[in-house]
Amino acid sequence: MGNHISLKNSSKVGIEIINNKHCEKRRNSFVSNIEKPECLMNCDEKIELISRIMMPLWYNTDPLTREELLYAKSIWIDIINNNVNNYKVQMKSGKIRGVSSCHEWFKKLYFERLYEVHSDSKYFFTNPDSENRFIDVFFKFAFTVLDDNNFKDKLFDLAETHCRRGIKACEYHIIGQAMFTTLQKVLGSKYTFDLYTIWTKIFSIMLSVIIPVSVK
Repeated sequence: MGNHISLKNSSKVGIEIINNKHCEKRRNSFVSNIEKPECLMNCDEKIELISRIMMPLWYNTDPLTREELLYAKSIWIDIINNNVNNYKVQMKSGKIRGVSSCHEWFKKLYFERLYEVHSDSKYFFTNPDSENRFIDVFFKFAFTVLDDNNFKDKLFDLAETHCRRGIKACEYHIIGQAMFTTLQKVLGSKYTFDLYTIWTKIFSIMLSVIIPVSVK
């Protein structure tokens, strides 16, 4: 798992490295696959069209392999087990304060980033327990995208619940970008472009279920 990537400007939303070839491929595919004008589409076709429009630039339809998923999971386990060199270095230098584990540091950085770029999202997380549940549920779904036969049904139900709470399709982009940014900050040089690409695949699978629910 190869090339290291970094943030061009930490004040911007998410990672500013975009795979131009992938974006061009997606854009061309999107245009060529519109087979008829919107006025001739049925309801399901319109939902599909709007969903495709609403996907973020990093949306990735390339196949996710089991090896890639297991690698992403192993990195998360390293975070849980405080087995991240960047965390150890930052702790030793005294740059990390107010947390006692790499997992806590991850959550702290994630919600700091999320609230920075989308301040209204804090109203959906009323206390630390709700923040903890969100992180737990997110990674639970993320690591079952290839394993759980009921994955889509469970995520569909969760997306409907979020929709009733007023969470909009565009807000899921911010959730993903904040997650990518936090992984980069926590992992440091261990966060490679390959790992970033794997996470775009994982989150894209989740968005393929969530976004159509959100735009109905």
